[in-house]
Amino acid sequence: MNQNFNKALEEICQRLIDVIDNSLDSEEDKNEVKNVIYELKEANTKSSIRSAYNNLTTVMSNHITIGTAILTSNILPFINQLFMLNKIL
Repeated sequence: MNQNFNKALEEICQRLIDVIDNSLDSEEDKNEVKNVIYELKEANTKSSIRSAYNNLTTVMSNHITIGTAILTSNILPFINQLFMLNKIL
């Protein structure tokens, strides 16, 4: 992945972490979701990024409070656009 992609992904992941930290869920649940964000942030191949993204959508559906916070933050369209431009999704 190129440097611009990595920088954009890092910024998006930080925004996601901020949203999670401000959600009303338990610390345990927040940490579970943040671990998936860290996995996404550290992914370095298209396959690993795709897998981490799939894990993110799964964990969002398992933790509705956090998932709703992420959905209402309007960050997902940026992730999707970044991934589509880089032919990851």
